[in-house]
This record gives sequence, C-alpha cells and structure tokens, in this order.
Amino acid sequence: MVWGRTVSTVERHSEQPHSAMVRGDWRGQRIPQPFELQQRQLPGPPGQAAPNDLAVHSDGSIWFTDPGYGIMSNYEGHKAAFELPANVYRLDTKTREATVVAGDMDKPNGICFSPDEKLLYIVDTGTPRHPGDPRAIRVYEVVDGVRLKNGRLFVDMSPGSSDGIRCDMDGNVWSAAGWGGESFNGVHVFAPDGKLIGKIHLPETCANLCFGGTKKNRLFMAASQSLYAVYTDAQGAQMP
Repeated sequence: MVWGRTVSTVERHSEQPHSAMVRGDWRGQRIPQPFELQQRQLPGPPGQAAPNDLAVHSDGSIWFTDPGYGIMSNYEGHKAAFELPANVYRLDTKTREATVVAGDMDKPNGICFSPDEKLLYIVDTGTPRHPGDPRAIRVYEVVDGVRLKNGRLFVDMSPGSSDGIRCDMDGNVWSAAGWGGESFNGVHVFAPDGKLIGKIHLPETCANLCFGGTKKNRLFMAASQSLYAVYTDAQGAQMP
C-alpha cells in the first residue's frame, strides 16, 4: 500500500509504500538506486520501517514520517513487530544518509513545509494518552535546512483528527479532517497563527489532499471512497 506521495524539484514523484520509499518519473516508471530508501539507511540498528508521508525540500532532501501504521496490521500493509521508534527523518539524497529530526510524537503522520521553508508542520495522529490531550498538528522551526528546533502545538484538531496537510503560498495550512463526526469531515484551513479561517465540508472522512493543476489552485481531496476536487483562490506551495 502506498501512503504519501509528492513531487520533487526534478519533476519526479516520491512515494511511501509500507516499508520503503521509492522514486518514479512522471510516467510512473520506478527510478532505482540511489534514490531508493533502504531500511539499512535509517539511523540505529537494522529494523522494520513503515514510512508514511513526505515533503521534499528545495535542496532535494526528503523529509518523511514513520508512524508504523504499515506494519500494525495486514489491512494497511504487512503485519510485523516494531523494531524502530516512530520518528521523523531527513534523507540527504546526495549522501543517502537519513537522520532523525524529530522524535517527540507518538504517530508522526502528515508533513509539509511553509512556503519559505522556515517552518515544518507535522501531524501527530497518535491516540491521546490523557483526557484533554490535543490531537495535534505541530510546527517546528527549520534550522539551516537540516534540523528542527522549538517544536510546539500549532492546532488542536479535537474532537477529530488530521492526516495529510499542505500549505498555500500565503502560509495557510490546509488540513484533511475526519473522525470527529459528520460535520467535521472535509478540509480545515488555518492561518499561520493557527486561527481557523475556512472549511470545506465533505460527506465522508478526508484523509489526504494536495494542490494541482497548471496554476496549483485546484485542491484534490482523497476521502474514504471518493476523490474530490475544487478550484480555490489559493495556490499550493509545494515544490516544484
């Protein structure tokens, strides 16, 4: 099963199967090494990985989340024992080395950069451990394009949750939304200060989304059983 997918600056797409990360060209042809992430490239002892979503930086590095969902059951992947902690990684595509950039979340999931790449937003879809704990979208400052600092809560998605996220060119965060009742399903849009400024209501849970079209102003929304699309006044900030 493929989880997240994005387009890189060299017009190739990267995707996240249940335990690896591969690249392909616009025709869907898989590009072999050196752009294929192998489990041995992850820091620490060899172990089972389950990459989920990813974002490509303008320097070509790939930042991706590993919440472990792909090995939790046979429904979403291939059931296996957890051998690596849930982390967020940065893969240097030149050296093919991966480093942990965040390890303070239960289930890091959706991920995207702000338009200027000074901020990185990450969704934590882990189950709250205590009453009142947030269903968080977190934000981090990006330092020198290689590490993160000052992680903090950006938005609490309670009573539902987020999954995939994208930024527009104005720095607003567009979040897939669901698992909070019928009125919650769709897309929630947040200003850079975390204020909710808009919603798109869908008749089913929305799990992922991206901007597309020649002007990147068409929002595509992957829901439980349907793919929706709507033109917006916003333009997506993803690369290229």
